[in-house]
Amino acid sequence: TPDKAGTTNHEVTPNQIATSNQKETPKQTTTLIQNGTSRLGATHNPAETDDHDRREPEGARRAFECGLLLEEHGDLTGAMAAYERADRLGHAAAAANLGVLLEQRGEWAAAEACYRRADQRGDANGSFNLGVLLEERNELARAMTAYKRADRLGHGAAAANLGVLLEERGDPEAAEACYRRADQRGDANGSFNLAVALEERGDHLGALRAYQRAGHLGRPEIAEMARAAAQDLTTQSKTPTLAGSGGGQNGS
Repeated sequence: TPDKAGTTNHEVTPNQIATSNQKETPKQTTTLIQNGTSRLGATHNPAETDDHDRREPEGARRAFECGLLLEEHGDLTGAMAAYERADRLGHAAAAANLGVLLEQRGEWAAAEACYRRADQRGDANGSFNLGVLLEERNELARAMTAYKRADRLGHGAAAANLGVLLEERGDPEAAEACYRRADQRGDANGSFNLAVALEERGDHLGALRAYQRAGHLGRPEIAEMARAAAQDLTTQSKTPTLAGSGGGQNGS
């Protein structure tokens, strides 16, 4: 049975809008891949100014952008100070990014408080990071609730992680729907997990296509897993030209 990918995310990356959430470590106890050990943060991209950001005070936005630039240049102390200013002015993504930096320093309680503020303000990365933190504490019901909020906001990794938890609870249909959303949003773990689900129910063409998407989207280790799974599937099916053979349509 192929392994699935799950996600629990906490990682500081200055060029993301949710800033510290992405540590994707395959779960050893399941066949799923999760985005679950790294946190996601917002990154610096002036072209990506959403409606939520436009509603926030100009001073908050400027402080947040200053924090992103400082973080990009490795000045984490300065970045934290800038994020704190923006957070005090109600900036959602700043709270999420501040939480990532605090968590990296081992200040778990302060980080959680930041994620909660970001979550309450409608920041998808904040909701996702909160979900990852809660899942790591085995507060699975609360983690699912946080992932659902992030999923509703269009967060790919949150949809993938939610799918893993749903599948572990015995709801494969809801899990597959989550994986599809994650796949559509460009999350490699979601694509990989969707491929596993499709393969398990016999949609080999759909599975192969999803493995191929995971291979293109994922980090090297995920890409390698996806390529190996696709090769195994092709070999088992004894149809090297499976992609053109007209299999199931669900994964296309």
